Amino acid sequence: MVMLRLRNILFAILALSICACSKTYRVAVGSQREDMTQNISVSEIASEAASDENSDAFVEHESTPEFPGGPSAMLRYIHDNLKYPKEAYDNKIQGRVVVSFLVSKTGEVDSIRIVRGKDPTLDAEALRLVSGFPRFLPGKYDDTPVDTRLVLPVVFRISDYDERQRKTYPAYQFDNGDDYVEDGMQRIIDENGRIGYADESGRTVITPRFKCAFPFENGKAKVADYGEIKEVPGSGGEYHYWESDGWYYIDKTGRKIE
Repeated sequence: MVMLRLRNILFAILALSICACSKTYRVAVGSQREDMTQNISVSEIASEAASDENSDAFVEHESTPEFPGGPSAMLRYIHDNLKYPKEAYDNKIQGRVVVSFLVSKTGEVDSIRIVRGKDPTLDAEALRLVSGFPRFLPGKYDDTPVDTRLVLPVVFRISDYDERQRKTYPAYQFDNGDDYVEDGMQRIIDENGRIGYADESGRTVITPRFKCAFPFENGKAKVADYGEIKEVPGSGGEYHYWESDGWYYIDKTGRKIE
């Protein structure tokens, strides 16, 4: 039973592309990179997860859960959404937090817990981040969706956070030109066409990561991670709209509103 669980943990980590061989993606706050590091190994993570007494959902599976858009989208989501806690930042606390979470047979993220902590504030932020993950494509066994537990190491680095905070983006342009401030926030866009938000001073508040994003209204905005823009019939190309089946709402910190 222990060997079966350990094998499934390893397979889940590898398939999620968090780890490869004896290396691990270093997912860092503010990092523009998808670096590889030898700071932690597959066997180390698997050992930590296997020692979790509450790990009750390591199941046999043929395919592991997949983050919407794949591993690169997951790394980008972490980079764009993780916030450096002020107390940890002021006290120059850095390091890695390892999080374990369950992807249910319906793709929902649940049963999130810290496998290896670093500092209470960093641990809390890592938990907040994972709790906001969008719905995964669930793992399957015998073509049937199953509950699967995954493990994710997250690194907090002050230098990368500082670099990200200094970056500015141009205003998002829609049918009538540059976006303008609504509810204290203005839409911005990066070089890949992803949309984010800045405050009235132009400071980036939510790093561009959305495919579709409406202006803020009453403290929330309607966004989607995927979708397409279409022309309004009869407008002669002057007006457009978004089409997506993945809409959800976020607050002004970028956190998903349940």
